[in-house]
Amino acid sequence: LLKPLAEEGNAEAQCVIANMFHLGLGIEMNLPEALKWYLKSSQQGSGIASHNLGILYLSGGKGILPNKNEAERYFQKAREQGF
Repeated sequence: LLKPLAEEGNAEAQCVIANMFHLGLGIEMNLPEALKWYLKSSQQGSGIASHNLGILYLSGGKGILPNKNEAERYFQKAREQGF
């Protein structure tokens, strides 16, 4: 139900789909796919998505290398976006 909205550019739907892939909620965990959807949502102003990108870059995981500089950049962006 959310995918068509996310593909149309709905930032909230993009963030929820990213969360599902990030945490394996109802689908298999896929961190690169989570990263893709978080980036789309963050670029549209979602502070939650930016914060979650920071977490993803801080911890890393399957297919994502930890990167403290990127993590801090996204945590700062989240703050600027009001999160």
